[in-house]
Amino acid sequence: MLTTKKIVTLKPKARRYQITDQFGLALRVQTTGVKSWVLRIPRNGSVKDITLGHWPDISLMQARQMARTKRLELELEPPDSYTLRDAFKFWCSKKKGRILSYRDEKLRLEKYIISKIGNRQLDTITPPLIIRIVEPIEKSGKQSTVKRLLMRTREIFDMSVNAGFISANPIAKITKVFPVPKVKHMPAVDWKELPIVMSQIEALAPPKYRLLFYFSLATLLRPGEVVSIRLNWIDVESITIPAEKMKMKRAHRVPLTPYLKEIIS
Repeated sequence: MLTTKKIVTLKPKARRYQITDQFGLALRVQTTGVKSWVLRIPRNGSVKDITLGHWPDISLMQARQMARTKRLELELEPPDSYTLRDAFKFWCSKKKGRILSYRDEKLRLEKYIISKIGNRQLDTITPPLIIRIVEPIEKSGKQSTVKRLLMRTREIFDMSVNAGFISANPIAKITKVFPVPKVKHMPAVDWKELPIVMSQIEALAPPKYRLLFYFSLATLLRPGEVVSIRLNWIDVESITIPAEKMKMKRAHRVPLTPYLKEIIS
Protein backbone atom coordinates (compact mmCIF):
# COMPACT_ATOMS: atom_id res chain seq x y z
CA MET A 1 0.00 0.00 0.00
CA LEU A 2 1.25 3.49 -0.83
CA THR A 3 2.13 6.24 1.62
CA THR A 4 2.82 9.90 0.90
CA LYS A 5 6.42 9.42 2.03
CA LYS A 6 6.89 6.54 -0.40
CA ILE A 7 5.32 8.50 -3.28
CA VAL A 8 7.81 11.33 -2.78
CA THR A 9 10.75 8.92 -3.10
CA LEU A 10 9.55 7.31 -6.37
CA LYS A 11 11.96 8.21 -9.19
CA PRO A 12 11.50 7.90 -12.97
CA LYS A 13 13.06 4.91 -14.73
CA ALA A 14 13.97 4.06 -18.32
CA ARG A 15 10.45 2.68 -18.79
CA ARG A 16 7.12 3.73 -17.38
CA TYR A 17 6.03 1.79 -14.30
CA GLN A 18 3.27 1.87 -11.70
CA ILE A 19 2.88 1.06 -8.02
CA THR A 20 -0.39 -0.49 -6.81
CA ASP A 21 -2.16 1.02 -3.82
CA GLN A 22 -5.46 -0.76 -3.13
CA PHE A 23 -8.74 -1.74 -4.78
CA GLY A 24 -7.43 -1.09 -8.28
CA LEU A 25 -5.89 2.30 -7.52
CA ALA A 26 -2.32 2.70 -8.74
CA LEU A 27 0.25 5.46 -9.19
CA ARG A 28 1.83 5.53 -12.64
CA VAL A 29 5.32 7.05 -12.93
CA GLN A 30 6.27 8.29 -16.39
CA THR A 31 9.84 8.43 -17.70
CA THR A 32 9.58 12.22 -17.39
CA GLY A 33 8.88 11.93 -13.66
CA VAL A 34 5.18 12.83 -13.96
CA LYS A 35 3.07 10.79 -11.53
CA SER A 36 -0.54 10.00 -12.39
CA TRP A 37 -3.33 8.28 -10.50
CA VAL A 38 -4.97 5.41 -12.37
CA LEU A 39 -7.95 3.28 -11.41
CA ARG A 40 -7.93 -0.21 -12.95
CA ILE A 41 -11.39 -1.77 -13.28
CA PRO A 42 -12.66 -5.01 -14.88
CA ARG A 43 -14.69 -4.45 -18.06
CA ASN A 44 -16.04 -7.19 -20.41
CA GLY A 45 -13.38 -9.70 -19.47
CA SER A 46 -10.50 -7.21 -19.68
CA VAL A 47 -9.01 -4.44 -17.58
CA LYS A 48 -9.69 -0.76 -18.26
CA ASP A 49 -7.56 2.09 -16.89
CA ILE A 50 -9.25 5.32 -15.80
CA THR A 51 -6.93 8.28 -15.22
CA LEU A 52 -7.95 10.29 -12.16
CA GLY A 53 -5.34 13.06 -12.24
CA HIS A 54 -1.79 13.90 -11.28
CA TRP A 55 0.10 13.81 -8.01
CA PRO A 56 0.68 16.08 -6.04
CA ASP A 57 -2.35 18.01 -7.38
CA ILE A 58 -4.37 15.08 -6.09
CA SER A 59 -3.14 13.69 -2.78
CA LEU A 60 -3.17 10.02 -1.79
CA MET A 61 -6.31 10.40 0.35
CA GLN A 62 -8.08 12.36 -2.39
CA ALA A 63 -7.18 9.72 -4.96
CA ARG A 64 -8.57 6.96 -2.74
CA GLN A 65 -11.81 8.88 -2.30
CA MET A 66 -12.07 9.55 -6.05
CA ALA A 67 -11.46 5.87 -6.75
CA ARG A 68 -14.18 4.89 -4.27
CA THR A 69 -16.64 7.33 -5.86
CA LYS A 70 -15.89 5.99 -9.32
CA ARG A 71 -16.34 2.39 -8.17
CA LEU A 72 -19.68 3.31 -6.64
CA GLU A 73 -20.75 4.93 -9.90
CA LEU A 74 -19.83 1.76 -11.76
CA GLU A 75 -21.62 -0.40 -9.16
CA LEU A 76 -18.46 -2.18 -8.17
CA GLU A 77 -17.83 -3.33 -4.62
CA PRO A 78 -17.10 -0.14 -2.63
CA PRO A 79 -13.72 -0.23 -0.89
CA ASP A 80 -12.82 1.37 2.41
CA SER A 81 -11.74 4.95 1.93
CA TYR A 82 -11.81 8.29 3.70
CA THR A 83 -13.55 7.96 7.07
CA LEU A 84 -14.84 10.49 9.56
CA ARG A 85 -11.92 9.55 11.79
CA ASP A 86 -9.52 10.46 8.96
CA ALA A 87 -11.31 13.81 8.58
CA PHE A 88 -11.15 14.33 12.35
CA LYS A 89 -7.37 13.74 12.36
CA PHE A 90 -7.06 16.24 9.51
CA TRP A 91 -9.06 18.76 11.57
CA CYS A 92 -6.83 18.13 14.60
CA SER A 93 -3.68 18.71 12.55
CA LYS A 94 -4.98 22.11 11.44
CA LYS A 95 -6.56 23.30 14.70
CA LYS A 96 -4.01 22.21 17.31
CA GLY A 97 -2.32 25.30 18.69
CA ARG A 98 -4.62 27.62 16.74
CA ILE A 99 -7.74 27.62 18.95
CA LEU A 100 -7.62 28.12 22.73
CA SER A 101 -10.33 25.51 23.34
CA TYR A 102 -8.61 22.84 21.19
CA ARG A 103 -8.19 20.24 23.95
CA ASP A 104 -11.79 20.50 25.16
CA GLU A 105 -13.18 20.51 21.62
CA LYS A 106 -11.10 17.45 20.68
CA LEU A 107 -12.17 15.46 23.76
CA ARG A 108 -15.82 16.42 23.22
CA LEU A 109 -15.76 15.28 19.58
CA GLU A 110 -14.04 12.02 20.48
CA LYS A 111 -16.54 11.24 23.25
CA TYR A 112 -19.79 12.03 21.45
CA ILE A 113 -19.11 11.71 17.71
CA ILE A 114 -15.90 9.91 16.72
CA SER A 115 -16.34 7.04 19.19
CA LYS A 116 -19.72 6.26 17.61
CA ILE A 117 -19.30 6.82 13.86
CA GLY A 118 -15.59 7.49 13.37
CA ASN A 119 -15.13 4.43 11.16
CA ARG A 120 -17.93 5.36 8.76
CA GLN A 121 -17.09 6.50 5.25
CA LEU A 122 -17.35 10.27 5.04
CA ASP A 123 -19.73 10.15 2.07
CA THR A 124 -22.17 7.85 3.93
CA ILE A 125 -22.81 10.22 6.84
CA THR A 126 -26.15 12.01 6.63
CA PRO A 127 -27.93 14.71 8.68
CA PRO A 128 -30.44 12.20 10.20
CA LEU A 129 -27.51 10.13 11.49
CA ILE A 130 -25.91 13.12 13.23
CA ILE A 131 -29.30 14.22 14.60
CA ARG A 132 -29.90 10.77 16.16
CA ILE A 133 -26.53 10.98 17.90
CA VAL A 134 -27.03 14.52 19.18
CA GLU A 135 -30.69 14.34 20.28
CA PRO A 136 -29.99 12.39 23.53
CA ILE A 137 -27.39 15.02 24.47
CA GLU A 138 -29.95 17.77 23.94
CA LYS A 139 -32.58 15.92 26.00
CA SER A 140 -30.11 15.66 28.88
CA GLY A 141 -30.05 19.46 29.01
CA LYS A 142 -26.60 19.99 27.49
CA GLN A 143 -27.62 22.55 24.87
CA SER A 144 -24.23 24.25 24.85
CA THR A 145 -22.53 20.90 24.22
CA VAL A 146 -24.88 20.32 21.29
CA LYS A 147 -24.01 23.72 19.87
CA ARG A 148 -20.25 23.11 20.12
CA LEU A 149 -20.50 19.58 18.69
CA LEU A 150 -22.54 20.64 15.67
CA MET A 151 -20.30 23.63 15.00
CA ARG A 152 -17.08 21.58 15.07
CA THR A 153 -18.53 18.58 13.20
CA ARG A 154 -19.76 20.93 10.48
CA GLU A 155 -16.29 22.47 10.46
CA ILE A 156 -14.70 19.03 9.94
CA PHE A 157 -16.90 18.48 6.90
CA ASP A 158 -16.17 21.97 5.55
CA MET A 159 -12.44 21.26 5.77
CA SER A 160 -12.96 17.91 4.02
CA VAL A 161 -14.74 19.70 1.17
CA ASN A 162 -11.91 22.21 0.88
CA ALA A 163 -9.35 19.38 0.86
CA GLY A 164 -11.26 17.62 -1.93
CA PHE A 165 -12.27 14.52 0.04
CA ILE A 166 -16.00 15.12 -0.52
CA SER A 167 -17.80 17.39 -2.96
CA ALA A 168 -20.28 19.01 -0.54
CA ASN A 169 -21.00 19.32 3.17
CA PRO A 170 -24.12 17.21 3.93
CA ILE A 171 -24.63 18.79 7.36
CA ALA A 172 -24.09 22.43 6.39
CA LYS A 173 -27.50 23.49 7.75
CA ILE A 174 -27.94 20.97 10.55
CA THR A 175 -27.79 23.60 13.30
CA LYS A 176 -31.23 24.83 12.17
CA VAL A 177 -32.73 21.60 13.55
CA PHE A 178 -31.83 22.49 17.13
CA PRO A 179 -32.84 25.64 19.07
CA VAL A 180 -30.22 28.20 19.96
CA PRO A 181 -29.16 27.58 23.58
CA LYS A 182 -30.08 30.26 26.09
CA VAL A 183 -26.98 31.82 27.58
CA LYS A 184 -27.10 32.41 31.33
CA HIS A 185 -24.52 34.98 32.30
CA MET A 186 -22.71 34.89 35.62
CA PRO A 187 -24.29 37.26 38.16
CA ALA A 188 -22.54 40.61 38.52
CA VAL A 189 -22.18 42.85 41.56
CA ASP A 190 -24.51 45.83 41.50
CA TRP A 191 -22.52 49.07 41.31
CA LYS A 192 -24.20 50.26 44.50
CA GLU A 193 -22.56 47.39 46.37
CA LEU A 194 -19.02 48.15 45.15
CA PRO A 195 -18.04 50.05 48.34
CA ILE A 196 -18.91 46.94 50.37
CA VAL A 197 -16.91 44.73 47.98
CA MET A 198 -13.90 47.04 48.16
CA SER A 199 -14.02 47.19 51.96
CA GLN A 200 -14.18 43.38 52.16
CA ILE A 201 -11.24 43.05 49.78
CA GLU A 202 -9.20 45.48 51.87
CA ALA A 203 -10.11 43.79 55.13
CA LEU A 204 -9.96 40.10 54.23
CA ALA A 205 -7.92 39.46 51.05
CA PRO A 206 -4.18 38.69 51.28
CA PRO A 207 -1.95 41.38 49.68
CA LYS A 208 -1.26 39.45 46.46
CA TYR A 209 -4.98 38.85 45.87
CA ARG A 210 -5.76 42.52 46.54
CA LEU A 211 -3.19 43.49 43.90
CA LEU A 212 -4.61 40.94 41.46
CA PHE A 213 -8.12 42.32 42.03
CA TYR A 214 -7.04 45.94 41.51
CA PHE A 215 -4.94 45.00 38.48
CA SER A 216 -8.00 43.31 36.92
CA LEU A 217 -10.12 46.40 37.55
CA ALA A 218 -7.48 48.74 36.13
CA THR A 219 -6.91 46.71 32.93
CA LEU A 220 -10.42 45.27 32.37
CA LEU A 221 -8.78 42.02 31.23
CA ARG A 222 -10.33 38.57 31.54
CA PRO A 223 -9.04 36.41 34.44
CA GLY A 224 -7.22 34.06 32.06
CA GLU A 225 -5.53 37.02 30.38
CA VAL A 226 -4.53 38.54 33.70
CA VAL A 227 -2.75 35.41 34.96
CA SER A 228 -0.93 35.01 31.63
CA ILE A 229 0.74 38.44 31.75
CA ARG A 230 4.54 38.30 31.26
CA LEU A 231 7.10 40.95 32.22
CA ASN A 232 8.44 41.21 28.67
CA TRP A 233 4.99 42.36 27.53
CA ILE A 234 5.29 45.51 29.65
CA ASP A 235 7.10 48.65 28.50
CA VAL A 236 7.08 52.25 29.74
CA GLU A 237 3.81 53.09 27.99
CA SER A 238 1.66 49.97 27.83
CA ILE A 239 1.07 46.25 28.29
CA THR A 240 0.85 44.49 24.92
CA ILE A 241 -0.66 41.02 24.97
CA PRO A 242 0.35 38.94 21.89
CA ALA A 243 -2.38 37.89 19.46
CA GLU A 244 -1.95 34.16 20.20
CA LYS A 245 -2.88 34.79 23.86
CA MET A 246 -6.09 36.66 23.05
CA LYS A 247 -9.48 35.07 22.41
CA MET A 248 -10.01 37.01 19.17
CA LYS A 249 -6.40 36.39 18.01
CA ARG A 250 -5.59 40.10 17.86
CA ALA A 251 -2.83 41.80 19.83
CA HIS A 252 -4.29 43.85 22.69
CA ARG A 253 -2.69 47.00 24.12
CA VAL A 254 -3.47 48.31 27.62
CA PRO A 255 -2.11 51.84 28.35
CA LEU A 256 -0.11 52.18 31.57
CA THR A 257 -1.96 54.75 33.67
CA PRO A 258 -0.28 56.21 36.77
CA TYR A 259 -2.51 54.01 38.96
CA LEU A 260 -1.62 50.89 36.98
CA LYS A 261 2.09 51.74 37.20
CA GLU A 262 1.73 52.02 40.96
CA ILE A 263 0.11 48.57 41.16
CA ILE A 264 2.83 46.97 39.01
CA SER A 265 5.66 48.59 40.95
